[in-house]
Amino acid sequence: DIQELMQGFISEEVDISKNPEIELEKVIYGPISQTSRMIWVTTAKKSSGILGEIKNKLEVKLAKNEVNWQKENRPYEGHITLARFEPKSLMDLPALKKSINLNFQIESLDLMQSILKPSGAVYEKLFSID
Repeated sequence: DIQELMQGFISEEVDISKNPEIELEKVIYGPISQTSRMIWVTTAKKSSGILGEIKNKLEVKLAKNEVNWQKENRPYEGHITLARFEPKSLMDLPALKKSINLNFQIESLDLMQSILKPSGAVYEKLFSID
């Protein structure tokens, strides 16, 4: 079962007891393109690197186990989605680029599945590691 494979791998590879620190850096429109449809809080580069490393290791494990999934080839950009709206050109949106400085320690890791529906994405927690 793929879910058990991922849970086992993440449990082995991610040491939550080290409580890595995540830094939230700014509020922006996303995705980063000419047309946006969300408001994001982004992580600092170091934090994106920590989270991206987990993602990359998981992708390698999935490939080694011949699991079929759609790989994301863009560099990982950590973010939290605050809001969704109908896609708009950045020119039609009010200015938004607010710096913030918020740090927190990771105490658990949840693997989420994004289910895309016409009404928007629905997220389902597959498992949590404390």
